[in-house]
Amino acid sequence: MANVRRKSEICLSGPTADDWEDGYLIIKTKSDRYNLYVQFDEYYLPLLHYVKDTLFTKFEVQNLLGLTHKSSYNLYLYLTSWHNANYLLNKHNVSKSELPKVFNLKEGQYWRNWGTDRAKFDWAHFEKRCLWPAIEDINSNPNCDMSILHCQKIKDPKNMKTVLGYTFEWLYQHPDGTQKIRGETRAVPDPTG
Repeated sequence: MANVRRKSEICLSGPTADDWEDGYLIIKTKSDRYNLYVQFDEYYLPLLHYVKDTLFTKFEVQNLLGLTHKSSYNLYLYLTSWHNANYLLNKHNVSKSELPKVFNLKEGQYWRNWGTDRAKFDWAHFEKRCLWPAIEDINSNPNCDMSILHCQKIKDPKNMKTVLGYTFEWLYQHPDGTQKIRGETRAVPDPTG
């Protein structure tokens, strides 16, 4: 448990090189057979509240119940981290280099001729086995509060055969048909009119 305390070191720098502060966020740890107790330094609690409210992503576990693909779970967590509550429709681009991180892909997964000079990412295989099942799983899950409305390939304007990544558009909708925008709950308008 001493490792936990050691890894909680905080080093904060100020406006000048002479302005700095460091300390430990966790000052004491203790465990018994069933529980782990962690004591935080009260001096850093305001910093924890600030970080919790501005930098970390909060999601409810019940929204993930019923997801059947690992890729659905990974995509949900990634898009949730980019969610902006001030907008009804959220949009984010995912580059080709970010795909392994987003979908937790192993090295060489979904690549043709991996390890050779002619290695190419197999977009069709990736979409068929990973991307489209993830989107379908998220959209069809009644517990999930996210709806992915649109996923489109980003192509290189110089060579339209080259795929650079994907653009995702999504919105959050609660099972009761409402959405939370700017802290206010609103009914979702019917898109069919």
